[in-house]
Amino acid sequence: MVKSSGLTPRERECLILTSCGLNERQIGDVLGISMNTVRVHIRNLRKTLGAINKPNAVIIALLRHEIALDEIVRNQHFKARNFVQSNHEQLYDRFQ
Repeated sequence: MVKSSGLTPRERECLILTSCGLNERQIGDVLGISMNTVRVHIRNLRKTLGAINKPNAVIIALLRHEIALDEIVRNQHFKARNFVQSNHEQLYDRFQ
């Protein structure tokens, strides 16, 4: 059960996608926002949680039940999709 917190819905989305292993550019692509906006959301959520870095923010949020493990698991497909797309683009560039 996820409790309401001081995180905005967009900050929660950024945190969940970060916990799935996406980088800021990939998160921006998924959410349709700029990489700089993602950075602002991550900076703000770290401050709200009192976290020293992104992995620490994920752990704090999980321990405080601000995000749930099943939310992370449900979003793993974003990491797989971005990995395949990135590798496909690298192979395509290599053979041009």
